Amino acid sequence: MAVREKRMYPRTKANWTVEVRGISKDKQAIREVSKIEDYSRTGACVLSMSEVELGSKVQLKIKPGHRAATPVAMEGEVVRIDENADVGHMFKAVGIRWNPADRSNMPENK
Repeated sequence: MAVREKRMYPRTKANWTVEVRGISKDKQAIREVSKIEDYSRTGACVLSMSEVELGSKVQLKIKPGHRAATPVAMEGEVVRIDENADVGHMFKAVGIRWNPADRSNMPENK
């Protein structure tokens, strides 16, 4: 039996560079450059090597697609962490829900 998707908004695949800032589980500052795997109107999936914590607030600086694109600043909350995002277990897939006030900043909404 197939698992039915429950999302209100479809995900769009992406391979965008993102700078993530926040606070780790052990209360250390996080500043990491990584990739966005996919995004939707309500959030994104970011690959991370950092020890993020569920419920923590993060700031993201997203560089959409092409070089000339203006970076987009977003804030969000960590709502999911998948420890097995890649075969080598180096990255976590971190689900981030956008701060509602920032949702209109996403490139698709411009």
